[in-house]
Amino acid sequence: MKIIKELFKRLIPPLVLVLLPILLFNKIVLGNVMLVTGDFSGSDLLDLNLPFKETLHTTIPKGNLPIWEPNLSLGFPILAEGQIGVFYPPNAILSFLPSHLALMGSIILAYILAGLFTYGYAKSLKFNRFSAFITAITFAFSAFFITRVKHVNMITVSAWLPFLFWATKKLFQRKNPLYALAIGIGIALQVLAGHPEMTFFILFVFLIYAVYEFLFAVKISGLSPTLPLAAISLLIIITTSLGLSAVQILPSLEFTGLSERTEFTEQTATAYPYNPKNLVTLISPYYFGNPASGSYSQDIRIMGIFWENASYAGLLPIILAFWVIVTTVKRKSRNSALLFFIGLAAVSLLLMMGRNTPLFGTLWNLVPGFQLFRFPNRFNLFLIFSIAVLAGSGANDLIKRLKSIRVKPQGKTTESFRFSWPLKTLPTELLIAGLIVLDQFVFASSYFGYLPLDKLNNQPEIAARLRKDDGIFRMYSLTQYGQSPYALGWKNNENTIVPIREALPPNTNLIYNLASFSDRSWFEGGLGTKRRNRLENFLLRENQNAALIGKLLGMFNVKYIISFADWMGIEIQPIEEYGLGDQYATTLKLFENLQVMSRVFYVPSAEVIKGEEKVFTKLKDLEFNPTTSVILEEDPRELPPAFFGALDEFQARNPVVIKSMSDTEVVIESAITSHGFLVLSDLYYPGWKATVDGKEVKIFRANYLVRALELDPGTHIIRFFYDPLSFKLGATISAATLVIILITVLLAGLLFLIRKKRR
Repeated sequence: MKIIKELFKRLIPPLVLVLLPILLFNKIVLGNVMLVTGDFSGSDLLDLNLPFKETLHTTIPKGNLPIWEPNLSLGFPILAEGQIGVFYPPNAILSFLPSHLALMGSIILAYILAGLFTYGYAKSLKFNRFSAFITAITFAFSAFFITRVKHVNMITVSAWLPFLFWATKKLFQRKNPLYALAIGIGIALQVLAGHPEMTFFILFVFLIYAVYEFLFAVKISGLSPTLPLAAISLLIIITTSLGLSAVQILPSLEFTGLSERTEFTEQTATAYPYNPKNLVTLISPYYFGNPASGSYSQDIRIMGIFWENASYAGLLPIILAFWVIVTTVKRKSRNSALLFFIGLAAVSLLLMMGRNTPLFGTLWNLVPGFQLFRFPNRFNLFLIFSIAVLAGSGANDLIKRLKSIRVKPQGKTTESFRFSWPLKTLPTELLIAGLIVLDQFVFASSYFGYLPLDKLNNQPEIAARLRKDDGIFRMYSLTQYGQSPYALGWKNNENTIVPIREALPPNTNLIYNLASFSDRSWFEGGLGTKRRNRLENFLLRENQNAALIGKLLGMFNVKYIISFADWMGIEIQPIEEYGLGDQYATTLKLFENLQVMSRVFYVPSAEVIKGEEKVFTKLKDLEFNPTTSVILEEDPRELPPAFFGALDEFQARNPVVIKSMSDTEVVIESAITSHGFLVLSDLYYPGWKATVDGKEVKIFRANYLVRALELDPGTHIIRFFYDPLSFKLGATISAATLVIILITVLLAGLLFLIRKKRR
């Protein structure tokens, strides 16, 4: 009976940590609303992550892998871009649910893991159950997880921080390399979850912590036994993490080489700073206003972005943490773990401030990798984690002090009265934990907005209109560049949420199976192919010729344009208007591009131009006619003379028709009477191959962005298919690593059982 009672006591804190996120998101769990938060343009939650969940939902349950998304950006290596998190195991499991439930399941799971991992780490620090629980709730329900709930992959990656600390602590405590294996698996899962910046920052801090634990172990056990353990563990961590995540790393490295992501300057990386004035929000999170209600009006160039700076961990935890800092500094015999977290909190705070202190600039210049990322504000994750650990320790000290004054009053007069704490230990613990949870839940409820599912799932009028067109075409939505209703806040204000859904911003087209010229991920700091993004930047910011817009977009199969503008260009005509509400100064317009070309077409001639700049210049030339000629960057077998015949007659004699399309394959039938070039206006990208009548042929980069084949007369079956070496090689390495790990764990388990039996 005592064993059962003790087991029950041990299980209560973890069980509560599982139930609290469900309670926090109870409205969603009940299934009638969807969580909403906003950005400066639309919402990453609804416009980026929800469509990604829809892609997972329409592929994995059918036995397919979403390695290529044909409905984004002329075709998009969605696996390589990374944010979708194809190989993060919970994403695969949740993909069997409807996309909105899968999205919320990912969020809730991140909170649960953050709480459980933090609890486990606090226990490894010899915290009692109460202190560990306070540490866990302080971290898991802090402002970092609340305000960044829209960045699902960010909070998912961040939830694994305490796991790495726990495994590192156990590694040096028990001197067992299996914990190094756990660290490697944890790092791999962070990579697979899909937020490289937070993974990099966490690895940076993890290395600092690992050095601390190594030095502490050397102090306790000496260098001789500790150094070999550290060396072997480092080898295990590197091989395990790289091996398991190779399936993501290799495609992403390939994509990065073709993307426009370059190193930031220190100035651009810290463009939205953590102003020292924001320190007041550590105790009063909405001191400068709340963007959810539209009351945050600070200049982001001076004060920074609310959700990037939000570092509130609860009023009581910050008081407890400050108390521990003061008492630890005063003590002669100091707890080394507490000293580490005091130091980590100070360093994190300095790094958060970016260029306001010299520390970030020093790391920027000395540590490779820092130049690839922006928002040093995100080091607030480690400030909050430090506060949580210190608060957990402080909560235990508080209980001890309250117990010491739980005595009866002395005498009846005021002079002889002595304060007594009326509650026993358990009620006191429940009171402290309850106050912290209540504080954090109030903060969250002031930030979260909700949208009824019927309005979320309601098909926008403009999407219904486009789906009536049964042809093969692309759309181009410019609504992310227009006025955003989220500037008015998103809490309890459906009129600022529903209209942006009606505007069909990039990525939401995936929900309605519509092909788009653009995507949201690169727009919000993700990766995008350099050439396609350059063309879009030219159209939006550099082009001064109205005749070019329709021609350039039309050559890439863009038939419809969605914009708030009244005019888009020559031969681009408005066909419908949509009112989105009083908060918009103008109506939303649907334009039809009269210069649209088919997804696949055949041209009689080609011009070979070598060099990206020269090709781009030719593409913008009004004299270039994409209906009769194609720009190639390599020499074909035969270069036909310039075409001067009747184009309609040529096309009639050389028909090319798409017979089938899937995510990773396009099959085309042709009946060719004249030598020429078949152009498929899908993105030219490594891994795409083509066969003509079963024989593999060369794919040429055509018209700066897309693909072309050289064809001879005859009836042909042409097949384009995606077969990327980077993915196959990465998958092979990851699968082999997984097998080796399973065998290793199995052998270790058998060895343990044999030894136990002999004993």
